[in-house]
Amino acid sequence: MQRAINLIMAYVRTGGTRTMADFDDLAQRLLEAWDKVATKNGEGSKERQLNAVFVLGAITTGTESGFLLPRVQILLFDHADVGFKCGKQSLLGLG
Repeated sequence: MQRAINLIMAYVRTGGTRTMADFDDLAQRLLEAWDKVATKNGEGSKERQLNAVFVLGAITTGTESGFLLPRVQILLFDHADVGFKCGKQSLLGLG
């Protein structure tokens, strides 16, 4: 019987104000969330144990919800009105 190997690969956008410490924290939080949910805080079987978390800075470009992903530095400034509008519609039950 082969042993299960569980891993999480998180693809992120690097740049902006994100530091290595931020990504280290993300990896740790993913591990803790897995432990809480999948292994019931360490009481689950070894087959459910998380063996690795990889945080990869490989997203160069793409689209999300119909929008082309902008450079990290301009995201907030150029799209704040869209985010506000979508959030407002969602709160009002229109989106």
